[in-house]
Order: sequence, then structure tokens, then C-alpha cells
Amino acid sequence: MSDAASGERIRQFGRAFSALATELDRAITQDTRPKHLWVSGYRCGAQAGRLMLELVEHFPTAKWSGPKGAAAVLKRPIHDGNAWLYWKLFVVPWLKAKFPSRLKPEAGTYDWPMLKVDSEGRPLGHDGAPLQQVNYTDADTGQRGWKLNGEIATVVDDYDEVDAMKHLRLWAGDYVDAMRLVAETLETNLDKDDKNSDDSSNQRDIKKRLARLEQDKDKPKSQRELIREQRNNFSAPRRKKSEPWSKITEEYCKKYPKDKKANRGTLRLSFTRNEPKD
Repeated sequence: MSDAASGERIRQFGRAFSALATELDRAITQDTRPKHLWVSGYRCGAQAGRLMLELVEHFPTAKWSGPKGAAAVLKRPIHDGNAWLYWKLFVVPWLKAKFPSRLKPEAGTYDWPMLKVDSEGRPLGHDGAPLQQVNYTDADTGQRGWKLNGEIATVVDDYDEVDAMKHLRLWAGDYVDAMRLVAETLETNLDKDDKNSDDSSNQRDIKKRLARLEQDKDKPKSQRELIREQRNNFSAPRRKKSEPWSKITEEYCKKYPKDKKANRGTLRLSFTRNEPKD
């Protein structure tokens, strides 16, 4: 893929993240029920996770080393639930750590509400009873392990509709900020890459010129170049002392009698052309 095509593809990723942010921001304002807003946030979060997975797969640069490393451990094929988990578990916390001033305090924590436990610290289910540990064997791998016999309840379960909407608006708002940050970072880094590319091109031109000068320096000088350098070296220090041209040319002719064209007219012209600026 050419640089121009790569740049346009990265811009498409940026526009896609920006569109998701706009869509979810609109849902925060328009959705009136917690379930509706949760669905909007889940759909946009899962899509943002898919976009980031595609981004780090096609453009594996150091700028996205965190999401790139996390993407490598995800089980394929990627389902919506895995993409959403990748977004909230890896991408948002990574953005918060990398750009702490760009996201709000506690950004991403609303994905993980406080769990309910009893006085002994045992996790509670939705029925209020402690959950039990059960052993199982994975049907695909044969690996043995254990899990709880139900889903752990959270404090959000006790929220009324007003509290739930407040919690979900903060949760979705963090997603919006993260999506906009990714879109802005993509565009900013693209601009920097373009500028660095221009700078690198200029530096290459400079290096080429210096190399040519270095090559020319090793070449034997022609008779004309030697005469011009000789005249300039003779006249420059004397002109700084404001000596008259007649005296300079007379001294030159005495010192370099083999310069057959050394007369006042040609020397004055030569000296004036090569005269240093005081």
C-alpha cells in the first residue's frame, strides 16, 4: 500500500471513530431508558473495539503498542462481546494511562461497578445468596477449572431509573471521549508523519548537496578556478583595511607576475565580485 493510500485509510479510521462518538453522544441525549442507553453504548463500544483491532492489525506502529499487544491474545474469531471486552478492558484504560489529561477522572471505571459481597467477603448473586464454586471441564480443550454458579450482583442492580441513567450517561460519556481522542490522535499523528516526511525529504536533499560538494572538493581545480581563488585570497584581507584598488592591483601584479591577464580593469572586476561583506 502506497503512503498516500495508507494516509487515506488512516483518515477513514479517524472518521469512523468520530462518527461513533457522534452517534453515542446523540444517544446520551435522546435515550430515556437505561436499557436503551446500555444497548447504544454496547453497540458503539463493540464497533470501536473492532475498528481498533483492524487498525492495529493493518498499521502496527509503536504508537498503538498497547492495543496491539492486547489484540494478540484475543481468541479468534472476534465476536461482538469480545470486541466490546477488548475496548473496555484494554483500549480505554490504555488511553487513560497514555493521555491522563485528556479523559475525565475515573474514566473507564463505570464499566466495573462495585460487586456485592456478604460480611465474609463472599460474592453474592442477584438473589442475594452467596455464590458457590463449581468445578468444570472444558469441552474443547479438556482443561479443568472452576467457576461460580451464577453472575455476581453489583451495586448498580439496586439503582432506580434516575440513578441508573446517571451512571450510564457517565459510562457512555467516557466512551465518547475515548473515541474522539482516538480520532484526534490518528489525525494529529498523520499530520506529524507528513511533516516528518517533508523534513526527511529536505534533509535528504541537503545530504545530497553536501555529498556533491565533498566530491567536488576532491576534484583537481582548473586553472581558472585557481586564479580566481588566488585573486580573492589576496584582495579580501586588504579590502577590509580599505586600501585603494590601485595599490592592491600593483601589489598583486608584483607578487603574481605569471597572471598574464593581471591588469587594473580585470583585477578590479574580479576583486569587486569576490569582495567580502564587512
